[in-house]
Amino acid sequence: YEEEVEVQKPVFAPLKDTSEPTQKRNLDLIMDVPLEFSVVLGKTKKSIQDVLALGAGSVVELNKLADEPLEVYVNGKLIAHGEVVV
Repeated sequence: YEEEVEVQKPVFAPLKDTSEPTQKRNLDLIMDVPLEFSVVLGKTKKSIQDVLALGAGSVVELNKLADEPLEVYVNGKLIAHGEVVV
């Protein structure tokens, strides 16, 4: 059985890249996720009695000096250090 078949090369429209880069699209998926952001000047420990005795004008001594770097936390994890700018 020999039948001639005419074959034509297919013609496709040129492809256009209309998508954003994959990395940006992936980041867009998480951009609205809420995070707990904290900046810590310093820490201290006090007894319940000491806390109850605090009032207006009380001074609380922290474990850091005023010019030392701040700690920046996201979701409880230390991610950076910063400084106070006035």
